[in-house]
Amino acid sequence: MMHTPQPKPTQESAAIWRRLAAIVYDSLVLIAVILLATALASPFINEDTTTSVNPLLSIYLCCVAFGFFGWFWTHGGQTLGMRAWRLRLVSANSENVGWRQSLVRFVSGVPAWALLSIGVISWATPVRPAADATVVWLFDLPPGWLTLGATLWVIWDNSRYSWRERASATRVILLPKR
Repeated sequence: MMHTPQPKPTQESAAIWRRLAAIVYDSLVLIAVILLATALASPFINEDTTTSVNPLLSIYLCCVAFGFFGWFWTHGGQTLGMRAWRLRLVSANSENVGWRQSLVRFVSGVPAWALLSIGVISWATPVRPAADATVVWLFDLPPGWLTLGATLWVIWDNSRYSWRERASATRVILLPKR
């Protein structure tokens, strides 16, 4: 297999709008991967998943999601969405990202994805879900506030480093046009 050389990355951090566009693209691909992984696991699921949450299935799907992102991040630094928007994930010293950094980046992104999911669910569902009292107040917040919270740091921080990037010692850079 012939490896095509990557263009020399600039040290310019990627703008928030490019990151969000790549997230939308990658989310669509990840949904397809999750559906396939669920279909592969369905013969091993012995309960009705419409009325309860299967913790083993949830852990399995989280591992699938990490495998999806981790593989792309450690093999060239670009998911499909990042490739489409000329973005690349590199370590703080502009080297390739390793599995440990990928894990830290993935885990540190879970709170943002949880807020985003709650925001989307509360916007799309007129009925308030039954939930533990410790998190039910999140559903009372307007969805816009919940989804906005995941991106404010990058907008206000002049260095364009997100808190995920700070935790994992990585950064998302913009690649030059070919």
